[in-house]
Amino acid sequence: MRRAGGSIGTAKVLASKADGNTILIASQTEPILTPFTLSHVKYKAEDLRMVALVCRTSYVLVGRPDLPAKTLAELTDQAKKPGAKPLNFGHIGPGSMIHLLGEQWSKQSGVPVMHVPYKGVPPLSQDVMASQIDISFLPLGGTLPSLIESGKVQPFSTTAATVHPRFIKVPTMTSQSPALKDFIYGTWVALLVPRSTPADVVGRLHQALAVAMKDSELQAYVGSTGMEMAQPMSLTDLDKFYRQETGTYQTLARNVGVDSK
Repeated sequence: MRRAGGSIGTAKVLASKADGNTILIASQTEPILTPFTLSHVKYKAEDLRMVALVCRTSYVLVGRPDLPAKTLAELTDQAKKPGAKPLNFGHIGPGSMIHLLGEQWSKQSGVPVMHVPYKGVPPLSQDVMASQIDISFLPLGGTLPSLIESGKVQPFSTTAATVHPRFIKVPTMTSQSPALKDFIYGTWVALLVPRSTPADVVGRLHQALAVAMKDSELQAYVGSTGMEMAQPMSLTDLDKFYRQETGTYQTLARNVGVDSK
């Protein structure tokens, strides 16, 4: 099942024997957003349980390198000028985190955008660099740090609560406008199992994964991507975190009118 991803992979994990031998590696998209936004997906967020939170990061609103605007305020002002064309906003499909962030930012900032869907982050990133698309929210991980540092994309603002230590000149959304004071969103990588997995199995998995996450090479690799290792959490805290994240992101989807109801 190594190659099964998205809702198909999640459904296969849920259909497998709940013995701890089949684990889902996912962001909030697959377990939380997909079943909430797509009516044909039959599993629910509560069908899964988080056994480890591996790493976390935020999103960055980036623009093509030749955009005249150099700050979020300039971008907003120019987009609101009479006669200005809506900004082309790239995302990776309806209901994706990038799509929801674009909708919510447009709603809160009053900036009109024209949505352009892509089949993944790599082609979307390529088109931002090539000035084929105006703006997008991209996760701060993978190749994005190097794209920012090389000037291949323009960073306007981050969705984190605080500035990233590697990008101290990239301000937070919350610091830029009263209208964005609550614009704090992120993404993560976690390991999840079916909710029906026995408690003793969940406990052993949790302990083993906690040890694995202390590996210095893993920590160095995660740090090099711009993401940060998550702090260790008890199973009780993981359950609470998962419930809170489910509420946060399903509310976001509902607020922008993207849900299966």
